[in-house]
Amino acid sequence: YQRRVHGDLNPITMFRGCSPCQAISHDVLNSLGLTLWIKREDLAHPEGCKWHKYNYFFDKLRRHHISTVVTFGGAYSNHLRAFASCANEFGIQSIGIVRGDELRNLPLNPSLQHAQMKGMKLFFVDREEYKLKENGALVQDLIASLGSTSHYVLPEGGSTAECVDGVADFVRATRKQVQSCDFFCVPVGTGGTLAGVVAGLRGEGTALGIATIKGGEQLSASVLKLLAEAGSPLPPVPQHNVNFHIATHLHCGGYGKTTPRLLQFIDAFSRSSGVPLEPTYSGKLIFGIFELALEGFFPRGSSLVAVHTGGIFPDSDSNRASNSSSVTIT
Repeated sequence: YQRRVHGDLNPITMFRGCSPCQAISHDVLNSLGLTLWIKREDLAHPEGCKWHKYNYFFDKLRRHHISTVVTFGGAYSNHLRAFASCANEFGIQSIGIVRGDELRNLPLNPSLQHAQMKGMKLFFVDREEYKLKENGALVQDLIASLGSTSHYVLPEGGSTAECVDGVADFVRATRKQVQSCDFFCVPVGTGGTLAGVVAGLRGEGTALGIATIKGGEQLSASVLKLLAEAGSPLPPVPQHNVNFHIATHLHCGGYGKTTPRLLQFIDAFSRSSGVPLEPTYSGKLIFGIFELALEGFFPRGSSLVAVHTGGIFPDSDSNRASNSSSVTIT
């Protein structure tokens, strides 16, 4: 972790390509003729593939001498925690606008504790103001208070054109680790990572997203918008989502929500595979893949790569959730 930020040593490229793809053998998959690899980004860094997502964005900040970034997220946001870590590495001041003013006087959960420990200043707003993002009164006051300080307002989830390029590089490197990849699978919150997967695949295989939020039907438009902003070639027939698909029915109640069935699956899968999962992103991703497999979504003989996006911390709520009860996967 001791490296020159502004020299020839990029903090992010040190992690690129160093995580393994773990083959998963399971009766359900075997019976359906499916091959599953999990890209273990949780082993590269606790923040997982977020480092790749932010790669070019931090290059942009450095080139334009921007010292402060304001961004947004929910109470259990992987984005806030991960961005705080990355900003700390690069010497950037981070400010997090957190959805839910009722949290202001409550103890911070492990995710927000981590963000604060990494230097992020947290401000809590009610849900109506949160919807306004940078147009909200509190954010406007914050920006005004920065005065002449160079700053940047980063969208929720960190989804920018630069993130598309960073994830695309990551996808191309990952594909070289496996023999074949018919479906490249990621959890979806805002669409930035999935857009990067589409760009990285270049039409070779299908980018599959498991929506972790309610109302995921709007995410396809977000993916296409980000691809256009990044200058990436659009799918051949965008209106039909030819080479990407978002499953919107597997969110288990919405963002940050769980069901007993999801938690039981996570516990059983983690025990049988040795892969720790958290229930917000990676847990819903693997759960969603198994559900889609049982629904007959994947043609027999398909090979799948699923990205473990990280977010595994020893004292996190997600870790405790995944150690609930032992249930056999059927």
